[in-house]
Amino acid sequence: LLNAKSPVADQIAIAEPGLRSTILASVRTAFDQGGRGVARDLIIYSRPWGFDLSSVRQRVWLWHGVQDGTVPITFAHAMAHALPDCVAEFAPDEAHFSLPVNRSEAVMTRLRDALRPPAAQPIDFMIA
Repeated sequence: LLNAKSPVADQIAIAEPGLRSTILASVRTAFDQGGRGVARDLIIYSRPWGFDLSSVRQRVWLWHGVQDGTVPITFAHAMAHALPDCVAEFAPDEAHFSLPVNRSEAVMTRLRDALRPPAAQPIDFMIA
């Protein structure tokens, strides 16, 4: 999964036995029926997606580990810049695997708050 050049944050995250076994199982499953699915994913990531990010009207939250050696920080900055309503958090001490491990609570809190219905507005009554 990693090598000596991998970010330290990822090396620490992958050292956790539960995470390491989960990632290895995921990789094995991805290749269970050959490499076509994985190759297709890489093609999707590397070619135009068929829509302009500037047309996305929903708020998008983006988290990216600055030390990520898998997805370049320039890609994350370009996405954040292209999305009209993007709230981006660039975590300087995180990398590809460490960010979801170390920031999962903050991410889930943000998502929960985003899905919570807005508080009811008080209704003013006037009796005439």
